[in-house]
Amino acid sequence: MGRFRKTGRKPYLWGLVFLGLLAGVGAGWMAGCEGKTDTSPYPVHKSGFFAYAATDIYWLDNHRVLFAGRVTGKSEVRVLPPEMPKGQEAAFVWDLEANTIQRFLTGYRTLCFAEDRLRISRERGGERHWFEGWPGEFKALPEVDREMAIGQPEYRWNDLSCTVQKRPESMEGRAWIPLLPEHGYLDWGPRPKGPADEGYQVRYHRRGGSVEKLPFSDNNSRLPLYSEFDDTYYFRTGTPTNEWKETGCYRIWRMRPNGKTQPECLPFHNVGGAMAPFIEPVKRGLVLESNDLRSSTDPGKAGLYLWDGKGYTRLVTGLTYEEAASPNGCRLAYAYRYNSQEKPTLRVLDLCKEKEGENHGQ
Repeated sequence: MGRFRKTGRKPYLWGLVFLGLLAGVGAGWMAGCEGKTDTSPYPVHKSGFFAYAATDIYWLDNHRVLFAGRVTGKSEVRVLPPEMPKGQEAAFVWDLEANTIQRFLTGYRTLCFAEDRLRISRERGGERHWFEGWPGEFKALPEVDREMAIGQPEYRWNDLSCTVQKRPESMEGRAWIPLLPEHGYLDWGPRPKGPADEGYQVRYHRRGGSVEKLPFSDNNSRLPLYSEFDDTYYFRTGTPTNEWKETGCYRIWRMRPNGKTQPECLPFHNVGGAMAPFIEPVKRGLVLESNDLRSSTDPGKAGLYLWDGKGYTRLVTGLTYEEAASPNGCRLAYAYRYNSQEKPTLRVLDLCKEKEGENHGQ
């Protein structure tokens, strides 16, 4: 369990160096950390811990969340150790079943968790060094240090597996995207590429040698994300707003590891206003994100919306960042603030549980 899925987003959970910069930027924000509460049709868990908008969130399993954040002193969740000072920055683990948030790791630069593998990097003497293991049990990875060194273009970090992959010989001079090592990689076409070049039909090179042509080009698809609970890669086009204006349909493709693809049209709706080019697969459907604020204090149409194959339901009112579904697709973790003047805190939505008095079907 526990696999990082977003190949088209930030590859690492940035450590304390970057967090310090963000804390400085956020110093002018309002002091309140929870602000107005939004109403959701599903149960919402609130950590009370700051979670930065430029970091990624990892699920260790279906009830434990690993995130980079900061102690606020206002959490209703039991904090371990209890003497942690307000303002301390670290990587924390939030256990939803035990109702605890525990300090997990400090003093790292980057962090990646996938397939029960934890890898971190630390700065020493101006150089970055990689380690694998668990706090107190890390071992050095000199081979990763060499492969990730500057001037090694044939190696690429794979954020789906937290490993380094060597460029396939056939991909020299071409853009390529590593998928899970047991699945293969994508050929994204020749590089460099001029602005007038026609789109290249993306190829999926399956492990074992077979090659599948996918039904879209590098010009009209964003990088894929991987969903663990349904073992599926998701490709999407530009931005929903632009696609809806042109075709009335925001196109996505689902691709199974065997190369079978299935298109889907997310029909136009104006409930969410200007939608972001983002989707997160969950057990109940697809979650879309809107940042359509009315003003700095009024969230307007901003929030999360669920497409269940029949219609859209607003899940969250306010600004959200770095959404991540649990391995079973039942929970959604996200950094949240009601409006742009508040500081984001980590929350979790329980999509497979009914809120008292609600019935949404499955």
